Amino acid sequence: MRLRFDDLNESIRLRGLSVDSMVCGDMVFAHLQRRVAHPIPHLAQGLPDDVCRAEHWGYVLRGSVIFEQLDGSTERVVAGEAFYCPPGHVYTYDEDAELFEYSPLAQMIPNAKNMERVLAEFDDSGDG
Repeated sequence: MRLRFDDLNESIRLRGLSVDSMVCGDMVFAHLQRRVAHPIPHLAQGLPDDVCRAEHWGYVLRGSVIFEQLDGSTERVVAGEAFYCPPGHVYTYDEDAELFEYSPLAQMIPNAKNMERVLAEFDDSGDG
């Protein structure tokens, strides 16, 4: 199956974050763009330990992303690098970034439901 960014579905649109994604069999492919000048809510807030419980494989196209693990360790992945991120993490950014990632659909369903709740509360606060 060939994927093009133009074929992805709009998933999240905030001033500081856009995510487009597509379900591919039992995986989710996502294209993320983060603009750090615009704050966004903590999207894993409300999940166990307030961290993402899915694993991700991806590639950073521009900028960098920092993975903060539940155990307190951090890892920065920069443009041109591929990554694997195990469950129990939060993405943080200190510069604009663009990346794509693949994640197991079954692991992403609880995350997606939680993000919908967090984003609805963010919109209700007038910040979104």
